[in-house]
Amino acid sequence: MIGWLTVNSNLFFYISVVFLFARFVWDEAKYPTMSPLREIVDNIHGFVAKVEDDLKVLFYNSLVALVYSLMYCKMLDLCL
Repeated sequence: MIGWLTVNSNLFFYISVVFLFARFVWDEAKYPTMSPLREIVDNIHGFVAKVEDDLKVLFYNSLVALVYSLMYCKMLDLCL
């Protein structure tokens, strides 16, 4: 099945593309249909870039937390 991962409260969920298309509603306030196509594409591109940056930060923070937890466990093993 085709889909992708989304992040919510530091948990990853697999979302089906079929599910998203079934619930899709165009946001006329954000992307007016009477605007030039180039403007709509630029707005969507900006939104996707922001989401991508947020995911990168979340992934980095999760990775750092994992490394620190592994270091802490290793330190406890050495202390025992």
